[in-house]
Amino acid sequence: MGSEEDTYNTIFHALKHPIRRRILRQLESNPATFTDLLDELGIDNGLLNYHLNNLNELITKGSDERYRLSEFGTATLFLTRRVEEPVKKQNEAPFVGIPNHVKVITVLFIILVGVLGFMYIDLGNSYNVLETKYEAVKQDHERERSRLESSIVYETLKMSLVDEQIPDHNLLTHDNRDIVLSTWLIEGIDVPIRIGGYRITLMSPEEIEEKAEAEGDFQYLQFTRFDINPNDIMVEINTVGVFDAGGGMTIQFRLTGTIYQMWIA
Repeated sequence: MGSEEDTYNTIFHALKHPIRRRILRQLESNPATFTDLLDELGIDNGLLNYHLNNLNELITKGSDERYRLSEFGTATLFLTRRVEEPVKKQNEAPFVGIPNHVKVITVLFIILVGVLGFMYIDLGNSYNVLETKYEAVKQDHERERSRLESSIVYETLKMSLVDEQIPDHNLLTHDNRDIVLSTWLIEGIDVPIRIGGYRITLMSPEEIEEKAEAEGDFQYLQFTRFDINPNDIMVEINTVGVFDAGGGMTIQFRLTGTIYQMWIA
């Protein structure tokens, strides 16, 4: 186990965190798998891994993938219980018959555990605040990215159809105002159902193939490149058929100040 100082450091490090104390108590009653501990503690995988790594000298993992207390872990838990749940004997004063130096050490140890407990509460509150802020920022980022992706799809379709910049535009739109757009590379992105006078119908590659087999080949639009970098965006859209190749174009979007400039690359 190392030096006496290392032993005490290991004990204090394990006991100062309430989650680690809960893990030790849980394993005392029953060996548990990683999933069992997740269900019992209600924390995420990363946080549980962190605490298990900090208990590596107090627990063992068997061939059945279950964690158990080591001998040192059992002794540490016994010490924890002696501190947190002292036996109160009726009509018997505390510390009777205990040497003074043992009393002093016990009191100091209890004080130390209390101080560490308050430190954890403060750190735990700080962690919760930071986690909440992180989740809020993450959600804002995801919303902004979704809006950006939707705008890129809209502007690309507008340039292709309304501005008639897509190669084989006449072949695609001849006597046809209903345009099929493949979900390839853009699945999950909010796509407008109308662009100018055109109606946009989203279909998966499988649905497009089934339609062509049932009704014959037809022209449709498909993104073949969709690289989203906030400052420099490249997309490629093509007029294609299930059995025939068509033409396409590459469009570049570049952030200039607070707006995007776009051009055919």
